[in-house]
Amino acid sequence: MNIRIVFPEKNACLSFQTDNQKRFVAADLEERLAFVDRSLKYESLNGEGVDRSQPEPHRMQWTAVDGADSYCAEFIRPDGKVTALRSEDTSVLMPYLFTGCPYICRVTAYKNGAVIAVSEDLPFTTADEQPRFVRGLNATNIRDLGGWKTKNGRRVAQGKMFRGTEIDDNFPLTEDSIRALTEELFLKSDFDLREETPTDDPGPLAAYGVTRVAAPLDSYCEFVDRNKDQALPLLKKLCDPSIYPLYFHCWAGADRTGTLAYLILGYLGVSEDDVVLDYEATTLSVWGERSRNYPHFIKLREFMRSEYGADGADLQTQVRRFFVETGLTEEDLASFESIMLTD
Repeated sequence: MNIRIVFPEKNACLSFQTDNQKRFVAADLEERLAFVDRSLKYESLNGEGVDRSQPEPHRMQWTAVDGADSYCAEFIRPDGKVTALRSEDTSVLMPYLFTGCPYICRVTAYKNGAVIAVSEDLPFTTADEQPRFVRGLNATNIRDLGGWKTKNGRRVAQGKMFRGTEIDDNFPLTEDSIRALTEELFLKSDFDLREETPTDDPGPLAAYGVTRVAAPLDSYCEFVDRNKDQALPLLKKLCDPSIYPLYFHCWAGADRTGTLAYLILGYLGVSEDDVVLDYEATTLSVWGERSRNYPHFIKLREFMRSEYGADGADLQTQVRRFFVETGLTEEDLASFESIMLTD
């Protein structure tokens, strides 16, 4: 009995960006703002409205095997990391995968727990595209901070740090959401940037081995100008390799989350244009416009230039100076770079 994988095709290159996302990435500012439904008030949305932040929903498909009562689809990276999905049908929604990465997929058929057939290994690759949107299931505005190229030819490591919206209250986790976060993203830590969450709250994923870290932050200039004492404990934690992979979020994953992502990507050496694009990608979620001319974002960038870049220093140097002034040591920074940068 043979299993033939129908999709993806052998040696295919799969893009997980939707047509809307591709247009957004390629657009100029005026075109990007056209994606916003300006009739929406994000403060009262509670997850309602048009969400364009979900990735392209490819389904892996294969032929049926007589007598099989279940199947297991595996997606194997070159480093040996495997994402395995079970199904009683002959397809699965493809999981979170790295961008610009070769994969091998394989399907195994079972009957009463015994293997009765295995497909041939089928190679395919994923398109090299950023930002990498991640399927949010019941949530929105989730993406991998990794994949971006840096100015010195390296990349931000994928699968280490994810940014997004809250995963409780307005976006309570479903069974599929929990499986995706724990079995596709392999999360170890949930960094909650909200000040309104009780510090003793273990978080919605505690039962699945994911540790909630209370890390309340302000956003934009309130963070970088007034809250260095508040920032240091969080930044120190980010230098510890044992906490990864991690998910960091506030409420919408837009402002507090956007501020932290801006600083992290800037420090790692991603071009300022790409760092701004990552910030603006929140516009594709249900939370309304976040663009380079958003007043709070303008003030943040102006503050960083005036306080840490008055000599013409680029964004990477500006953020390094801010991190050092906040209290990170050279050892801390070296550890963070070893975690978050790859060749």
